[in-house]
Amino acid sequence: MCVEGTKPFKNKALTPSTLSGAELALSDRQDDWSRHFSVSSRELVTHLLWKLAPDDDVRAWTSEERYYHNGHPTRQARTDFVLREMDAGTAREFVESTLSAMLKAHKLLSKGTHSLESRDIETLGPTLLAQLRLSIRLLIRASKGGA
Repeated sequence: MCVEGTKPFKNKALTPSTLSGAELALSDRQDDWSRHFSVSSRELVTHLLWKLAPDDDVRAWTSEERYYHNGHPTRQARTDFVLREMDAGTAREFVESTLSAMLKAHKLLSKGTHSLESRDIETLGPTLLAQLRLSIRLLIRASKGGA
């Protein structure tokens, strides 16, 4: 399944197969599925953020220390960069809170990536996948000037 708006990106991490890998791991629940789900989901988010908010563009936009870790833009910096031109208001608040949840999910997925078993992923897998799809759509739309 392709998430709307991902086709223009040439990066392999943004192809439908990356999302399909997460979906397949979740639906099949084969051995080590939670780690496979976590890796595919996490990599999709990471590479999408890199594509929509490259280091040099984020650096040109801000030098605020809170947006950097070890000299590199944080995921929060990248999401804020993507939303930088979105009008303030209820819609922006919704998008920001959705992307904030995505960043928290990314931490959870990181834990799932580095362990052989994750009860959180096992319990929240379908919800995380739905949240991932929504976040991807919102990021891509926001990067194109809408949400």
